[in-house]
Amino acid sequence: MDFTKNEAAVIPCLCANPHMNDREISDKLDIKRSTVTLTRNKLVEKGVLKKIYSPNFKSIGFEFLCVFHGDFNPETPYNERKKYLPSQKFNEIFFVATSDLQHVSMACSNVFSKIQKCGEYMEGIYGEQSFFEDKGNEYIHFGLKESTIHRYFDFTPYLSKKLGMEYRSDDIVFVESIKKMRKTEKKIFAEFLKNPTGTDDDISRGCGISRQSVNVIKNDLCKKGFLKPQFIPDMKLVGIKFLAFNQFRFNPKNINFKCGLNLSSSDIFAISSGLEAFKISVFDSYDEYVMELGKFNRVMKDKLSQKPQIRLFSTDTLNLTFPLYERLVEDLFQIG
Repeated sequence: MDFTKNEAAVIPCLCANPHMNDREISDKLDIKRSTVTLTRNKLVEKGVLKKIYSPNFKSIGFEFLCVFHGDFNPETPYNERKKYLPSQKFNEIFFVATSDLQHVSMACSNVFSKIQKCGEYMEGIYGEQSFFEDKGNEYIHFGLKESTIHRYFDFTPYLSKKLGMEYRSDDIVFVESIKKMRKTEKKIFAEFLKNPTGTDDDISRGCGISRQSVNVIKNDLCKKGFLKPQFIPDMKLVGIKFLAFNQFRFNPKNINFKCGLNLSSSDIFAISSGLEAFKISVFDSYDEYVMELGKFNRVMKDKLSQKPQIRLFSTDTLNLTFPLYERLVEDLFQIG
């Protein structure tokens, strides 16, 4: 999709500043407020961008994040596998990417045994049905207290480079504990998990609290670090052709292994802890993916203990389910 000059300016600015209103965006871009409003509305109506509210896992007491990935047996069709989808059974799974040949899922919880059950289910049921290739399901666990989430589905660097703009997203911060959240705040927070794309009116109807109160408390929850507003693009509409999921391990013998993940503008998600890391990257073409992979391997060659495990998905065949925050509500109230 080709974008107008105003759209090319507004898209990355919104992604970098999702908390700003149209007047603030107008001042930042030196574009009329009415033009910003019109452009934003058109982008949302076309499905180019959608605004979501994501929970801050650390702040709400979740201590573990796990990535599951594996190769499917090509002889078992999706219609058979979907009868046993783990995301329909386990509240902890909030992200699912699948194709005919492979899958990547992410789960988060405050109890490690719940994460384990997700993996055991996939190993058990999927193994019994011969859904996996011989290697089975693989996983990587992160203890969130010891981990750093460098980017969380942040498309700002990618879109800024693609559209010729320069914006930087705010760093992810962790401020308060859910134990300090009041009853009304919890109610509104839970409603945002159930409906992460909802407007203030939607949340008001869902939890029976006035729109004005929802707006005030929502802004306060964002300031305190419980909620994070984000603009997520439709990947096909902004020209993304491939997603790469990368798992890698640092070399403990290299004293400089903590120097960083060498993140590029293509990386939209990244988490690291100790000797392990995981990231998601997006690309406009296969050639771009190969070039970026070559750069990464050259820079990180001596810092890794082995070659990264990479799963490459084409957006033409990708089945993506995100966000699945609604199912986290049960754990939220167990914590609170």
